[in-house]
Amino acid sequence: MTKELLVSDSNPIVKLKSFVDAFVIHWFIGKRCNFDCSYCPSMWHDKTSKDLSYDTLIKAWERIVIATQHKKDIKYNLSILGGEPTLNKDFLPFMRRLHTEYKDKIIELGVITNGTAKIEYYKELAKYCTWITFTIHSEFTNEKKFVNTLLEIKKYADQIGCMIHVNLMNEQQNLPKNKKLIEFLNTKNISNYLHPIWNFGEKKIEYPL
Repeated sequence: MTKELLVSDSNPIVKLKSFVDAFVIHWFIGKRCNFDCSYCPSMWHDKTSKDLSYDTLIKAWERIVIATQHKKDIKYNLSILGGEPTLNKDFLPFMRRLHTEYKDKIIELGVITNGTAKIEYYKELAKYCTWITFTIHSEFTNEKKFVNTLLEIKKYADQIGCMIHVNLMNEQQNLPKNKKLIEFLNTKNISNYLHPIWNFGEKKIEYPL
């Protein structure tokens, strides 16, 4: 039986693209984060976990390649998240290595980040990515700095073909601000999504704008 998928404000169409058969990987690259959001469980973040080294990242990726090499003409669709990936000093060199050696194999490469790294860092990261998703967390995000970084990166990313997207956490106390932010992002033609917050073990909690 085919399940009908409904397009709505909470389940929008972000981008349409041709289907390419690929091995999909969502890589949780580490727990360390510079935020401590009240709705994010400890299994996903902390401020003390050690980052994976460059050699460990490369060896882990090579194990994935070896384990899938029996598949003819395999392509990869890789999404990287944390924690906050950009805190790892070896993350950018690792992304550079993937882009250099596996560019023809990785058809989609994206990163989810809270936007706290420097603008020049994100400009280099955009060179290696198909997309970058920036997340807004009102408890910790410096909104002015976030928006300035976002606009600068969006302008650069458009020139090199990297898609920029923004997730706004659907916090009840932040609904008026989220509404204004969404209106602003739309005027700048920046893809965005009001992200539900999960009540872990039960259900996701959504508040209408």
